[in-house]
Amino acid sequence: MSPAAGDGAVQRLVSEDDHVRIDELRVRGQTQRLSVQNKDSAAPGYDILTPGAGRDPSREHRDAAGQRVWTVFSF
Repeated sequence: MSPAAGDGAVQRLVSEDDHVRIDELRVRGQTQRLSVQNKDSAAPGYDILTPGAGRDPSREHRDAAGQRVWTVFSF
């Protein structure tokens, strides 16, 4: 049975080597979240901002997409 048109396929991908672990969340083929965790240093992990769905690619240089962000507080 195939999924309905409104259902979103969710994928969680993990890539890692000796130094970092990268967790990626994709919904319907679009990357929603990228998280990078350092394995061999005291540096904190960070997220990489992804462009929003339906964004104009010609304007992406003005957006924060691709920038690193660190979580300062977590509740």
